[in-house]
Amino acid sequence: MADAGQIDAMLTQLELLGAERIWHDVPIPIAWDASMLAWIGAFVDLPADARAALAERINAAGRDKLGWFGTRSPTWAVRTDDPELLVPAVVAIGLGCFTGRDTDWRSGITGLPPAFDAAHRLGTTPAVIFRRAERVLGPDAVTRLEEYLRRPSEVVALSRTAWDEGSDADGFRYVIRRWDWHTKLEPLDPPPEWT
Repeated sequence: MADAGQIDAMLTQLELLGAERIWHDVPIPIAWDASMLAWIGAFVDLPADARAALAERINAAGRDKLGWFGTRSPTWAVRTDDPELLVPAVVAIGLGCFTGRDTDWRSGITGLPPAFDAAHRLGTTPAVIFRRAERVLGPDAVTRLEEYLRRPSEVVALSRTAWDEGSDADGFRYVIRRWDWHTKLEPLDPPPEWT
């Protein structure tokens, strides 16, 4: 088990990774993305019990940063033709949106479509990427990711979500189209502990 000092240091590092919101129209990648990727790598390298302890202590601002990273990284992966960037993206969404007592799992569901689409674009499958991420996430995150993978492909297709393909001066980019897409999905029965 990692000592409490190591967990505290990682929480402080996450807190220091920018106080401002990283909007989706900020260039990709920037130094912040590389720092977040390194933070996720350090999280993955922790023993399982330390990952669980750290995950429970991430505050709302930290979870927001993880969610932003998770939705920005698929653009980075497509631009660099690097499917390996999708695993930390899904880890970040799982950790930021599906882990902890006060998380709102709906924000994670809205963040998964770019990673799902990018996996197909880059010649792999979402199931391979998601299951690699699941190896380091807690059971709540695994449950949500598996539920997402079971949704019919026509429901999770990029065209049916809040996301779309776009471009900017940097090149290809996943862009947010609308925020209410998840209200149009067929509901899945959540486990009792999620209600």
